[in-house]
Amino acid sequence: MAKGTEMGITLIQEYLSSVPAWYLATSVEGQPHVRPFSFAALEGGRLWFATAKTKDVYQELKTNPRFELTAWKPGSGWIILRGQADLEDTANKRTRHAAWEHLQSLGESYDGPDDPRLTLFSFTQGEAWLCDIDGSWSPIPLEGAFNLREEAHSVSMPPNAPSCDHTTQDPPHQAVGSGSTPPS
Repeated sequence: MAKGTEMGITLIQEYLSSVPAWYLATSVEGQPHVRPFSFAALEGGRLWFATAKTKDVYQELKTNPRFELTAWKPGSGWIILRGQADLEDTANKRTRHAAWEHLQSLGESYDGPDDPRLTLFSFTQGEAWLCDIDGSWSPIPLEGAFNLREEAHSVSMPPNAPSCDHTTQDPPHQAVGSGSTPPS
């Protein structure tokens, strides 16, 4: 994994772990669904999230693995990550145990870290940005990770690109994996 990619994944994990909750959106049959998440762990150069196979979010990701997540931290702008969920749970015992403890602390109930309902997932085809209230944005390097393209994100915005400015009205979105334009 390239140094910039490793730093990008670490930045995302640290950001998500520094806020009480962040929000993950899925879409099934054109209907978006958003819910809070709060577990993100690094293992083997991958970022892992925890849920249960019995939850709607898991079934939605099976149907359509595309997702987007966002979090806001006062004084730090907000982060956006989009990608495709990789539902193959290959997380190690330490990460599973940390996820189980975290979910238990939230009031969820599982029969230990090896409960078959508990699952961890990662992502492929990721793109991420740090955005600020002034509309500026910085791509987070994820090139080369998880079978992504090796090309670098451009830090200059194309003339008709959507921005991270929260006041922009419904700019066009580019497809996941486009790499050069931040979401709005």
